[in-house]
Amino acid sequence: MNARQKPTPNAEIRSLQRIQALLICIQHTANEGVEFDVADALLVIIELLDQAMVRVDELGVPA
Repeated sequence: MNARQKPTPNAEIRSLQRIQALLICIQHTANEGVEFDVADALLVIIELLDQAMVRVDELGVPA
C-alpha cells in the first residue's frame, strides 16, 4: 500500500492474508527439514504484523 493512500478494510485484510501465507511457508519449510534461521523470518513477520495493526487501528472500525 502506498504511504499516501488511506487504508481500507479490504487492503488490510489482504495484507494480513499475505502475512498468513508467509507463516504457512515457514511452517512448510520447517516440516520439510530445510535448515534456515526461523528467528529472522519471524522478526520480519512480527514487524509486518505491527505495521498492519497500526493501519487497522487507523481505520477506526469498531471490533
